[in-house]
Amino acid sequence: MFPARPRLALDDELRALALLATVHDRPVEACVVAKLRRACARWTENGAARSCCPLQRNSAERYLTVRAGSQDFLKRFCYLTLTDFDQPRARARKGRTAMKGKTVVITGGTSGIGEIAAERLAQMGARIVLIARSKSRGKVALARLHEKAPDLAHTVHYADLTRVSEMKRIAAEIASREPRIDVLINNAGAMFANRRLTEDGFERTFALNHMAYFVVTDGLRERLLTSAPARIVNTASAAHHRATLDFADLQSAESFGFMKAYGRSKLCNILFTRQLARRLQRTRVTANCLHPGFVATRFGDDSGGLISRFVRLAKLFAISPEQGADTIVYLASSPAIAETTGKYFYKRLPIAPSVAAQDDRAAALLWERSAALAGLPT
Repeated sequence: MFPARPRLALDDELRALALLATVHDRPVEACVVAKLRRACARWTENGAARSCCPLQRNSAERYLTVRAGSQDFLKRFCYLTLTDFDQPRARARKGRTAMKGKTVVITGGTSGIGEIAAERLAQMGARIVLIARSKSRGKVALARLHEKAPDLAHTVHYADLTRVSEMKRIAAEIASREPRIDVLINNAGAMFANRRLTEDGFERTFALNHMAYFVVTDGLRERLLTSAPARIVNTASAAHHRATLDFADLQSAESFGFMKAYGRSKLCNILFTRQLARRLQRTRVTANCLHPGFVATRFGDDSGGLISRFVRLAKLFAISPEQGADTIVYLASSPAIAETTGKYFYKRLPIAPSVAAQDDRAAALLWERSAALAGLPT
């Protein structure tokens, strides 16, 4: 997953951190070094490190996966680590206002990592606009947002994101009601045990996991452009690694398997992000995607058949929704990646996706086919 590197002595790594910290004109307090030492020790001794807090775990992993001698990366790590550990009270105050005045639209925000991300962004000052399918879950999620950030006018809109007409309707509805959109998070997704077609003739996984991203983003594009600087965050998955696209069979009519269809849809997410970033160059609107990790959420619970049973068993080894949501929140809010675009992230770090996911010609062709299927201009 990460490039192999020679292992440095832990003390050497900490001294390097202290040295690099001076570049940022920020002293490394003894307590910071002590916390880093404990965090790194936990991580090296216990790969899961489930006993330490997420910030310690993220910082320790960031540091211990750095390629030796990569000074630029170490400097960035130093900044992120000090942000994690230094002056916690000041950080908490700043965190409560980091997204003040910003509007965030999110699909799949009523459960799992989407719900956690929405709540954390609301606590940072963002006004949240949810796109939900279930009215009951939408009401519950909206109530939780008002509990977390009661002074903000959070809203929820309802749509079936497997239908192109609904994708277009909800995007137009939100664009007409919101004077600005600072962040769009495309997070809704599912895995289906059997191949079934939507009313548009699309395989359901392809429709929800890819076409909804494409059409909703297109419908909100002008509002994002006029709100620039703005961000688009797409939830992808490491499931794309074994996937390839067959442009003659995008709807999996010839060969369907639930994991195959899901992996293809996640490959589509990454190719879409690459092409979107290219088309948004010099607009101050960025587009990035991420792998959240395998997360213990309700994802897959309603898929039916063997999928539901497999997912429930696999969740015994999954990370928490809070951990899975961390990179979404980071991409939506961090000033450190304000100008980064077209990248695939895992645990806050840009990493290389599969070779197929780096195929720019496939990305351009997918864009053309998706636009044609949705009845949109290319």
